[in-house]
Amino acid sequence: MKLCTVIPVRMASQRFPNKPLKNINGKPMLQYVWENANNSKFSNDVFVLTSDSEIKTAVEGFHGKVIMTPENVKSGTERLASVLGQLSEYEFIFNLQGDEPLFRGENIDLLFNEFPKDDDRFVCGTFYFPLNNVSAKDPNNVKVIFNDKDEAIYFSRSPIPYRGPYFKHIGVYLYRRDFVKTYMKLLPLANEVSEKLEQLRIIEHGYKIFITRLPEDTIGVDTENDLKAVEDILNDKEKI
Repeated sequence: MKLCTVIPVRMASQRFPNKPLKNINGKPMLQYVWENANNSKFSNDVFVLTSDSEIKTAVEGFHGKVIMTPENVKSGTERLASVLGQLSEYEFIFNLQGDEPLFRGENIDLLFNEFPKDDDRFVCGTFYFPLNNVSAKDPNNVKVIFNDKDEAIYFSRSPIPYRGPYFKHIGVYLYRRDFVKTYMKLLPLANEVSEKLEQLRIIEHGYKIFITRLPEDTIGVDTENDLKAVEDILNDKEKI
């Protein structure tokens, strides 16, 4: 079963414009994401998906592979779906966000190894990590609840379950390639519209999401403060 990793990115982020190419210790943030993804033992290849020429130039500068996509896509999943025909040799695709410079390639292998490949009811996999009570109140920290079969039950911006414990959803996904085509044909339903969380579309239409614990927390870069926090962490690792 062949696996590839894709990194959908764009320059026009509303909260943090041009963030994929923001400098961290002399390298664009996107390069850290790409380098870490290439440390995966199971992923056969890594592709950056973008419609921006600046990103294409930067990726080619660090010898990465780029697939150009249409400009008018609404999400990373839609960007992936737009080039699915160019990824036909892969049965599984790991969709990694371009703002996760601390996400390790070993985590790709962890999810791919644990994913129930023989159970067709599970169409994608993802991660959770424990969340404290204060952070659980932040709607930007998406919470997830799951059962003892490692099946995600619901995702919310609200603190769920009522009394905890709380678990943060880490927004990366391992997809069965063929399901991405199916996903794009599914209409958003009430919970997705209310929560503004596209992964709820999968559950609302009766498909299953496998979920497992990420070994360590990660920081998605949405602000300058996040960028500084990542830079501090990377600097501390270099001192060890």
